[in-house]
Amino acid sequence: MKLKILLAPILIVLIIIMAVWFVIPGFQDLNNKKADLEKANAKLADIQNKNSKADRLMQSLDSNNDKLNTLLTYIPNQEKEEEIISNLNSLASAAGLSVFSMSIAPVEIAANVPAVDASTAGVPADGGEAMSAEAAKPTISNFKVSLGVAGSYENIKSLIIKIASLRRFNNIAGLEISKDTSAKGAGQTSSNDLQANMSLNFNYIARNNSVINIDDTVFSGDGFDMSVVDDIQSKMNTIVNGLTVGATGVANPFVK
Repeated sequence: MKLKILLAPILIVLIIIMAVWFVIPGFQDLNNKKADLEKANAKLADIQNKNSKADRLMQSLDSNNDKLNTLLTYIPNQEKEEEIISNLNSLASAAGLSVFSMSIAPVEIAANVPAVDASTAGVPADGGEAMSAEAAKPTISNFKVSLGVAGSYENIKSLIIKIASLRRFNNIAGLEISKDTSAKGAGQTSSNDLQANMSLNFNYIARNNSVINIDDTVFSGDGFDMSVVDDIQSKMNTIVNGLTVGATGVANPFVK
């Protein structure tokens, strides 16, 4: 009889012990997994939303293909040194100048920001919640072109204006104009004979083949701001001519 009386409290104690050691931790673990699932679902929804924005961005590029081509001409994704040489030679010839020297210095890196690895960017070592990562930035490279021309002051000035308005991003880093004495020995020098040595900087943005991080700010909008193209087209009026098939393999492009 006494054993039966003690059995009920013992069972209660056992139930409490099981609840403390098994049920409550399991319930807490279930709550933690539920919270993780909610975070994963929120992340999935964010990825799906950004995937939809990526599709709209691609549609925006397709609908602005002409403006995209203008941008890629202004700042291309490769060096195109041959195109620059051909254009500078053509501009100098059209301005009535003779080119006596032209050289291109080795490529220099203007800005090199490592691409962000989308699989690990912003993720702590303990596998916790991802932190916002800095968006991957493009690599901007530049190279210098040294150009020497001879001719009248007005023609040199005309060439400088055309280069400054070229639809290929550049800046004139240095300019030196002096008396042209190259024909002095032959007695052909006149008061209008000058020579100009110019140092020009051209750059390009190398194509980024890495995966864009899903936290990249490019996904903040549904389209691209193409207003800069209008500025390029209105202010840069010297057309960049591509290389023709006939220009390929010419031994000396400066000799007509």
